[in-house]
Amino acid sequence: MEKISVIVPMYNAEKFLDLCVSSILQQTFEDMEIILVDDCSTDKTLEIAKSFGDPRIKILRTEKNLGYPGAVRNVGLDAAVGEYVFFMDHDDLIFPHAFEKLFAFAQMNDADVVTTTSWHQFKGFPETDAQVEYRTVKLNFSPNVSKDTKTRLMQELAFGGMSVTPWCSFYRRKFLVENNIKFPADVAEDVFFTVDVLFVTDKIFKVDFPFYAWRYHLDSASYDSSRACKNMKSILNLYDFLLKKIEPLNDDEFTAEFIFSQVGGAIKSYIKPLFQIDTATSINVLREITKALEPRFGKNALFVRTLLREFLKA
Repeated sequence: MEKISVIVPMYNAEKFLDLCVSSILQQTFEDMEIILVDDCSTDKTLEIAKSFGDPRIKILRTEKNLGYPGAVRNVGLDAAVGEYVFFMDHDDLIFPHAFEKLFAFAQMNDADVVTTTSWHQFKGFPETDAQVEYRTVKLNFSPNVSKDTKTRLMQELAFGGMSVTPWCSFYRRKFLVENNIKFPADVAEDVFFTVDVLFVTDKIFKVDFPFYAWRYHLDSASYDSSRACKNMKSILNLYDFLLKKIEPLNDDEFTAEFIFSQVGGAIKSYIKPLFQIDTATSINVLREITKALEPRFGKNALFVRTLLREFLKA
């Protein structure tokens, strides 16, 4: 059994895949499998994936286009055999010592999850990594998380102690399998996944070093206006999921604060970028979200409208 399974969902990744996979192959830690899952790409993604010739690479293909990376990650997770899994997006990079350091830290602490930090790169998508300016994202809290579920959810997630994104964490595969933790076929799939994780374990540790480079560019799915209506439905699903998970904690103030932070963050991530390329669609989607959310919040409907406006301004 390999020590690490690296899972990379791919869709029309011909511009990005070579740099991504090359960064994985340059790892100082070699005992791994690299699972590339193609979501029915229509470009040269599969051809590029097959060109590396490394026996550790396993290429899978979905039978039909699943549309969102969470569902594609699940295909890789089902096929994985590693002791730990690490998710990467096809347009990102991982730095050479990442897996060596994260695996050693996970073993030393008997961790279910080791979360790390990242570099965010916003200035277009260069052909090479030379002379690229990155902004470092840092953790704000101590290396271990609280044993209290509410504190984990609020401090670690809502206040930035750990990233909600799955590609910033190293997961024990047995832990994910035994707790049936998978991604939904939605946007904001990272929130669903990470909240499930935080609900069932406090064996989470943090390494405050940016091993991962997240590269944000205009080819990102966040800028795909054709997904606007589907994104709206997913954000409503996120609200319902969070409410169902958190209401049993019997803390109305906490429930409202946490849900607003995560739903508002999803709106900011998946709706706000559309304003840069398709303002009319974005305004209509925002109206639909507001109309759908208001009945759920009753007397707090005015606060919902204020929340949406503030997140779109941020």
